[in-house]
Amino acid sequence: MSNFDIDVNKFLDLENFMHNKFLIFGDEPALIVKVKNHALSNENLKMMEKVYLDMVDSDFSDNFNQAILSNSLFNEKKIIFVKLNKNRLNKDLISSFELISKSTTQNLVFIEVQGLSKKIILKDVLSIFRSNSHIVECSVPNNSNVADFLKANLPEAANNEKNINNLVDLYEGNFSLLVNDLEILKVLDFSEEEEILNIFNDNGIRKSTRLIEHISKRETEKAIEILESMKSNDRNSINLLIWILSRDCQALNALKHNNNLKSLNIWDSQIKWYSAIAKRVSIQQIKESINNLDIADKSLKGVIDGDPWTRAKDVVLELST
Repeated sequence: MSNFDIDVNKFLDLENFMHNKFLIFGDEPALIVKVKNHALSNENLKMMEKVYLDMVDSDFSDNFNQAILSNSLFNEKKIIFVKLNKNRLNKDLISSFELISKSTTQNLVFIEVQGLSKKIILKDVLSIFRSNSHIVECSVPNNSNVADFLKANLPEAANNEKNINNLVDLYEGNFSLLVNDLEILKVLDFSEEEEILNIFNDNGIRKSTRLIEHISKRETEKAIEILESMKSNDRNSINLLIWILSRDCQALNALKHNNNLKSLNIWDSQIKWYSAIAKRVSIQQIKESINNLDIADKSLKGVIDGDPWTRAKDVVLELST
């Protein structure tokens, strides 16, 4: 059965997967992250070893064959991430694709192709994986695709033609930001149309995605301005802020221990900001920030007294000064 007919929206609706290999291509990073997260949503990631390979490496075949061998006593299976960032194919790369396709393994294999045109993938790559892989295109070629994505992902209370058309116009040329704001909605779990639409229009909340950049550049005042904007526009957005800062601290902790950020929904373009912060803050500072966020969360839930906004502000100050 061919899975190329499954577009990204239909793929994201799947609850079970026929295959353990996923060929992903396209130019929308936010969609690529979303597809990989969905494919891994039923897995216990803490119990799975992660392996990262690059198809252009001269020893790729040996490394891939080694990766699919039996797993350790502590990991029932692995996740093997294979990337290719080239705009042309050659015989060696075709052979590598065939090696992956023909391999017999219980491990999960993600082949992420960047650079190759859709025409080349359809002509030279699709047939290799058609029968045994999920093939998902993570691109948004026109407004009708954006509308389809919104129809599939916008909360029911705001999911109507008028709102969808308005959002298509609002986010024209910035699909990744739209995906990010939809993820924010999941965190806040709003049920009223007005609350939902305010997320897309509230500059304070939307600018929260730039918080890590300001922290990285030690632009403390700009970072605090984002917090104040979120607090004044919607005090309930403290849930989102705690989640954002907690993820940021996890990322910094991972970098301190020489781990990558693949599992944290952090785009490649953002890694430089985290790397800059990790170089100047200590592990103890990160631990103190995580402790402050834990206190903020407990304050928010009424378990202990205190203002969660103050604790969140302390974290921003700790990391940005």
